Amino acid sequence: MTGYETTESGLSFLLKTIAAYGGGGVFLYAAFVMLIPASVFGGRRVRAVFLWPLLILAVTAFNPYVFPWLFIHYQQLIEEYYKFLWVVPVLLMIACGAVLIAFRFKSKLVKFLVFLAFCALLALGAVPGITEYVNYSLPGNAMKADAELLTLCDYILENAPTDTPLVAFERLDFAQEAAAYNASIRISDLLIPPESGEAEITRSNGEDFIVIGKDSAALSARLKELGYRACAETPESLVFVPRPKQ
Repeated sequence: MTGYETTESGLSFLLKTIAAYGGGGVFLYAAFVMLIPASVFGGRRVRAVFLWPLLILAVTAFNPYVFPWLFIHYQQLIEEYYKFLWVVPVLLMIACGAVLIAFRFKSKLVKFLVFLAFCALLALGAVPGITEYVNYSLPGNAMKADAELLTLCDYILENAPTDTPLVAFERLDFAQEAAAYNASIRISDLLIPPESGEAEITRSNGEDFIVIGKDSAALSARLKELGYRACAETPESLVFVPRPKQ
């Protein structure tokens, strides 16, 4: 939210705030336009729900002669001012106006065309535009997973002997997040400790990879006894794989 300059008019700041809130979309403007047919055709109940509350906001929070005085005495309100626009029931106003206009016609076909026109208007006036979703791609790390885990998972998937490698993680959070990050990674419970005590490894279960912390010296030695070798490392972890059979 931009700041308020004492040299600018309250109306200028209000229009700037509305433009920033809408972000180039038409929803907020469409809501105020649809308020007119909603108030005319909707009767006293609709006016009580939409018109009168907005008029109260217009003479208080949105009054360009009132809020500049508040900003001068309570500067913290400047950053919060746009939240007053959240009070405006935009979607309800649009829907109410569209329904009341459509039901002014007797023909079902005309009613359908009116609804279709409103839907098209909202779809074309939305931000981002509907055409932008054609080439939309999700971010590579949409879940904000740990960077260490991402490095490990990428290495495992690139070097796995199968499409669904079986992996044991010493860290429980890595085991949980790895499965969510890529469903092709199967999680082994080899290193998950019981409710009391530590995990005791007596034999492997055919794990393709075992990931432990660098400071787990005893666990590293035990894995070597079971026929595993360290093949890769990250700043905090070691990756073990089975030794090739002779």
